[in-house]
Amino acid sequence: MKNLEFIEIYNSQPWVEDVSGCRLTGEISFTLPAGTSIPAGGRLVVAAVPADVMSAYGITGVLGPWSGSLNNSGGQIRLRDISDAVVFSV
Repeated sequence: MKNLEFIEIYNSQPWVEDVSGCRLTGEISFTLPAGTSIPAGGRLVVAAVPADVMSAYGITGVLGPWSGSLNNSGGQIRLRDISDAVVFSV
């Protein structure tokens, strides 16, 4: 059985956003690697099992794996910048 849990981060800005070293925290834990950026109007996908998500959806460049798991009954995920400030929470 494939693990298809993923998080998609969308850059709504009209410029490239460097997210190197930013972290996803809360129910899961993952640090975005050095050199990671999201193009203007682009998306970045992070998955529990990147290979499963890439094969199921026919996409490439999925980052991960993360530690932890998503709680479908309500929980919180935070995107933190390199100074550990919360940039976004859902």
